[in-house]
Amino acid sequence: MPTVGDITQFLGGQIFGRTTLPDVDLSGKTMIVTGANTGLGLEAAKHLAKLNASKLILACRSIERGDKAASVIYDETNCKNQTEIQVWELDLADYQSTFSFAKRVVEELPRLDGFLANAGVEVEQFELAGDLELTLKVNVISTFFLALGVLPKLQETSEKYEADTTMTIVGSLIHNFAPDNQLDIRKEKDIFLELSRPEIADMAQRYPLSKLMSHQCARQLAKHVSATAKPGSTHVTINWANPGWCATSLVRSKKKSLPELALMPLIGWTAEYGSRTLVYALTAGKETHGCYLSESQVKQESSYVRSSKGQEIAQRLWNDLITRLREVRPER
Repeated sequence: MPTVGDITQFLGGQIFGRTTLPDVDLSGKTMIVTGANTGLGLEAAKHLAKLNASKLILACRSIERGDKAASVIYDETNCKNQTEIQVWELDLADYQSTFSFAKRVVEELPRLDGFLANAGVEVEQFELAGDLELTLKVNVISTFFLALGVLPKLQETSEKYEADTTMTIVGSLIHNFAPDNQLDIRKEKDIFLELSRPEIADMAQRYPLSKLMSHQCARQLAKHVSATAKPGSTHVTINWANPGWCATSLVRSKKKSLPELALMPLIGWTAEYGSRTLVYALTAGKETHGCYLSESQVKQESSYVRSSKGQEIAQRLWNDLITRLREVRPER
């Protein structure tokens, strides 16, 4: 649970923090945004178009909704002359869709300069997707399966063009408030499977917990990239970013507590404002590798994530994730 310092940082950032957009030109670059048809993803995609990204891929569950989002971006940014927008289907609740998307990225794209892993779900009722609870599968397992799947294209682009490439995982300040005690699962057990048991699934706390787990896995992914990089070569920057507490469709669709109802109008941000930090992180460069960004700057994560126990659990989560990847990934 959060310390006083965690709560102070959250409130200070939300009330006094400021987000900024990067002053960069993305001409010639290819960017992917998942969950790009609404909310933070759509607003981030608009900003990338305004920054002259040459190719912008909107990854969405629905091609129809993705096409509508593309039309909105073209209309609002007047970017048709410099940005080609493509809509690719992606459903993170479906392993086949996840792996097919990654395969398409590797095989079809000449280059990939930035990947914004924004797609996620927040549900109130327990629901299985295969053998995993839906929130865990989408927000953690498949998010990192996809991250590992597109990583080779980011690395190839970095080496071939001597360019900075970045993967940004969308985190959340709410990881500070996650019930970390729910991760205290016996070492011989698979954490994801245990948390997918309906009799112990605390759905009221599931979204914050999934974001905590995402932060922990992002740390492990950054370590993996650093450990496997060729000596002397440039490598992909992995960072994760908090867009702030924003009034998005994801937030609006859930039942709110009285404090949430009272505070959102006072200190909540718009999706556009929150998306600026995501775009900032995606273009911030190698100095942010392995870092958490909030309010368009590097910040500390929760005390739990930084603790020895939190790091031990992070390694277990990563091991369980990689074991599952080996079991379900299609033969190459």
